[in-house]
Amino acid sequence: MVQSHRPVPNFNELCSFTTTPLRDGWPSFLLAHYPNGSTYDNRLGNIWTPWNTHYYDQVHYLSSPPPLSHSFCQFEEVADGLTQTWNVERVGPLESTGGYDWWQMTGYNAMKLKPDIVQHESLFLTESFFGAVSTEGIPLSYPPIHLHHIHMTPGFSGLRWVDPTYKHLLMYERHGEWTHVPDVGTEREPLGYGKKVHFPLALDAEVNDARPANSPPLRWYLQFAVRWVPGSVPLTPISFIELMNFREPSHIHQSEDEAYFFIKPYEEIVSWYSGKLPALESGKILYVKVHVHENAWFKGRLLSGNLGSVGLAMAPFTTLPQLPPGKRMAEPQQATLQSTPFATFDELDQMLSTVEVQCVFTRRLAVVDGYCYDRAPVSNCTEWIIQPGDEFTAVNYIHYKFGMPDSECPIEPWLTTLPARFPMHTEYFIATSAPTTSCYVFYVNVVVTSFSKSFCSTADKANLDWTLQLVALGCLVLAVLICMRCYHKRKSPAMV
Repeated sequence: MVQSHRPVPNFNELCSFTTTPLRDGWPSFLLAHYPNGSTYDNRLGNIWTPWNTHYYDQVHYLSSPPPLSHSFCQFEEVADGLTQTWNVERVGPLESTGGYDWWQMTGYNAMKLKPDIVQHESLFLTESFFGAVSTEGIPLSYPPIHLHHIHMTPGFSGLRWVDPTYKHLLMYERHGEWTHVPDVGTEREPLGYGKKVHFPLALDAEVNDARPANSPPLRWYLQFAVRWVPGSVPLTPISFIELMNFREPSHIHQSEDEAYFFIKPYEEIVSWYSGKLPALESGKILYVKVHVHENAWFKGRLLSGNLGSVGLAMAPFTTLPQLPPGKRMAEPQQATLQSTPFATFDELDQMLSTVEVQCVFTRRLAVVDGYCYDRAPVSNCTEWIIQPGDEFTAVNYIHYKFGMPDSECPIEPWLTTLPARFPMHTEYFIATSAPTTSCYVFYVNVVVTSFSKSFCSTADKANLDWTLQLVALGCLVLAVLICMRCYHKRKSPAMV
């Protein structure tokens, strides 16, 4: 059982958008732009939403930013035997000229789900699309636009490096390798399943124009869309677990806040981490998505069991020296292939292939105009039933070869020289069936220890909108104080 995909619906034809200035349509939306990697690293960009400049002390804001609009529409369609509703949101226009610039954004109550949640108490989310579209509303592939990440979280703010209330508990994630159109398009949950929510969603996203620098100007929009049914519909909840390995951010360079670990070009690396699955309930794995950088990563295995049980004895491995403090974000266990007992990646892979329960992921690239771009890895999973506390091991094979004589891929078009190191992620997103409700769980492995956190829809129903609750409480206290003051004023003449 897996996610299915279909071409993105033509929302321009299916519903009538209501368009307003961005400040009116999505007042919490925050947008900053960095022209290139250097300005991004040093936090020297421009903010395009000056009404929210208080979030960005280190970023310049434009005194006269280009006018940005917000468009929203809602319509129904019959799908899978149910009348379902689409909420579609669009922001723009943005204009870019390549060079791997950075568009950084956040916003609360994405896709305006809050009124629907209030009306129905809860929703099941069954299908989604997050990405860039042309001025005509046609989805854009990669290239030109690369989704570094689009995250939807059950939080009240989505900008993780400026707001301590940010909850890194992903309900949805969309990354560059999953954006190509029409091969992926929308992401549809398995038939009869949905992600349950009792709370509005927050957006956390960064997007790049991955064309060569000084490319012709491109005008485009960001589009966020989700399909839902009321939570009373008898669907089975999906829980969503994120596994990754990283250290706390240094906050010296912005890129080090991105959960990277770094690798040298042309070096053969084995990277791994192991731990206990942070599942809160027993359930069947429905599908697993992996997020990696496929210019260097070419295969990964997510295995049931700890390092010893999968036969991967790490004692003979010589782990790579770690980067000094302040120069790292992620820190997995990793070793050069030459330091292991295995002569080739194939030898290691053959040994790991004997593990009975596992998922295997293999790189898939597309050649566009002579350059290579990530595509969703090929995945294959055995049937896997998980219990709370079950152990897992993730092993990844890494070898950056772009530009080498035996590689069909030149170095990336936005690069002019080969950097001394490349950023890497090894993240696994696991969707499981959940008997009672949807939980969204984040697990972090930090070499010698780990931690996890979770957010379950029903358990946090009271947090539907804590801001309104605080406002209501404040109003109540104020009303009591006013009444007390009035009472004392009335009593004062009689007391004299």
